[in-house]
Amino acid sequence: MEKKVCVIQTDFHQYRPIIAIHSNPLVHVNPLQSGVEAGMREREELKKAIEQMDRLLSRVRQLEGENSELCREKNDVFIRMRAEQESLQQAEKRCVQMVQSRRELEAQVAGLEERLEEEEGAAAQLASQRQRLEAECCSLCRDLEELENMLTSVEKDKQSSDSTVKKLSEELAQKNELVQKLQKAKEHLVELSQTDLGQF
Repeated sequence: MEKKVCVIQTDFHQYRPIIAIHSNPLVHVNPLQSGVEAGMREREELKKAIEQMDRLLSRVRQLEGENSELCREKNDVFIRMRAEQESLQQAEKRCVQMVQSRRELEAQVAGLEERLEEEEGAAAQLASQRQRLEAECCSLCRDLEELENMLTSVEKDKQSSDSTVKKLSEELAQKNELVQKLQKAKEHLVELSQTDLGQF
């Protein structure tokens, strides 16, 4: 059975901020203390931006891990659903075969009953043959009853498999919806990180 695997790869290096400090030619000579304070403020802002970027990247990695886990669970559910579907198909084939056997046995029983009715009006020399036909009829009736019981059991199994397949389909739909939500959240965080990079 083919197993589908969902893999999402992300190059985190593209989100690493590139920090560069540009110096413009000084037109006016400012006091030394003002220049130091401005440099410290700029370094603090850059430090905060880097910390925020690291938090965003950590969140993206966490979402990718959750996404991978959900993909694995989704694949497991899909495999289980395929197995249940195959089991259901086998049960349906058995139902068809048993229904056909039942029809054949019913036709045989009907033919034997007609023959039995014809033999009832015959002479005494046909009594032994009549008893033999009655025995065959009883045996076929027992076989028919056993097939009906088996058919009832298979139909119950089929109903159970139908319920299981429906449940797994609903579970698979929920997993798909959750994967889509996580993907949207990841894309939103990536957009935020790119916006922050553009500002700095």
